[in-house]
Amino acid sequence: MADTQIERLSSIGVKVTIGTHQLLGAISCGDFGGAPNMIDASCLLDTMDQQVPGRKQQGSWDVQYLYNDKDGNGDFGAMQTLAASKAVTTVQVEMPNGAKFSNSGIVSNYANGVEDSSTLKATVSVAIQGGDWTYTAPTNG
Repeated sequence: MADTQIERLSSIGVKVTIGTHQLLGAISCGDFGGAPNMIDASCLLDTMDQQVPGRKQQGSWDVQYLYNDKDGNGDFGAMQTLAASKAVTTVQVEMPNGAKFSNSGIVSNYANGVEDSSTLKATVSVAIQGGDWTYTAPTNG
């Protein structure tokens, strides 16, 4: 059996960019795609259900980030501006190895509730408009 190398990546260094703004306080983000619903394709001769994949379920794509808005120029202010525009905006996530996932959608933004002894957080939610996520493989430059 050949010696296979597995690239083990940490989330350290993941870059989330919405529009032209890199979210410096990003702490988590949603999946890059979704599972399809299953359509029943059974007929009277089948003894077991037969299913085919239907539409993918994507919904919104969320990024939770640390609330920061010094002088209206932080992540929160930038996301509020994008949300107010109601325009379709690009989204890109770059992994530490250089691989990229990209899509586009309409931005909503909100501050999360407050908890005792915790950091303040906010969430930007993107209503995906671009279909499937585009994957760009890393280059070994």
